Parts: sequence; structure tokens; C-alpha cells
Amino acid sequence: MEITTGLALLLAFFAGFAYFARRFMGDLYLERAIILGPLTGLIMGDLETG
Repeated sequence: MEITTGLALLLAFFAGFAYFARRFMGDLYLERAIILGPLTGLIMGDLETG
């Protein structure tokens, strides 16, 4: 799978959002691997691997 610039920016946005969500909205556990892993897989088009 080819990672484009847009895909990399989208993944960076979600990672940054997970960080800021914990920092400013309390502990929502968005930065945990069990949550962020499937979201990453969904964005990249391979949910099983994510």
C-alpha cells in the first residue's frame, strides 16, 4: 500500500487529536492502541491489520 501525503496528514491529525483530547477533555482513552489501532487500519484501508 502506498502512503500518500494526504494519508500521512490524516493519520497525524488523528494522532494529534487523540493527544489533545486527553490533554484538554480528560482521559477519553483515544490514544490507547486498542482504539487508535483500528482507526489507523480503517483510514489505511486494512481494518484487520490495524
